[in-house]
Amino acid sequence: MKGFVASMERLLSAERLATVRAGLRPDLEAEVRGAQPLTWLPLEVNLHLTDVCWSVLGAGEGRAFFRDMFVDATKLTAIRGLVSGLQRFATLAPNRAMRWFPRGYELVFRDNGRWTVTRESKATLLTLEDASRDILNGPSWLRSTEACLDGVPLVLGRTGWGELLHSTRTTGWTCTATWRLHWDTESFE
Repeated sequence: MKGFVASMERLLSAERLATVRAGLRPDLEAEVRGAQPLTWLPLEVNLHLTDVCWSVLGAGEGRAFFRDMFVDATKLTAIRGLVSGLQRFATLAPNRAMRWFPRGYELVFRDNGRWTVTRESKATLLTLEDASRDILNGPSWLRSTEACLDGVPLVLGRTGWGELLHSTRTTGWTCTATWRLHWDTESFE
């Protein structure tokens, strides 16, 4: 979450940043800034930040922000080595590099579902199962994830875009959502 706030400060104009901050619950930024570097914060913190950013920025600017935030996050020292290795691997098989996507997600959103990755010709199908159904309370989290997928090809030196296919409430307190990452390149098998 510290990266989320840092990206807001780097990527948003002063006016937009002030508007986002005005919409945050009063203690949220202090909670994020006060957390130890490897402290895990609850999903609700991310949902609140995402909802406020999405509502202030709107669909077009919001999509660009979350794409750029994903790209920005890959430059963090803690994961730079992993990203560098994936970039080398992706020059030969970018679709196969996506098998690492679930591991990165699990570092940020602990205990909130599991990803399956299915390779398709010119696409990667990503399904999140057994996730908290709180992500369905508004479209912002699902759409911000779609926008983050826009950043994946950029990080891997390719072109492409993310697309939310569907989301469904399942039994109990969970949900399933599926996205497709389209690649502007031929098959990666």
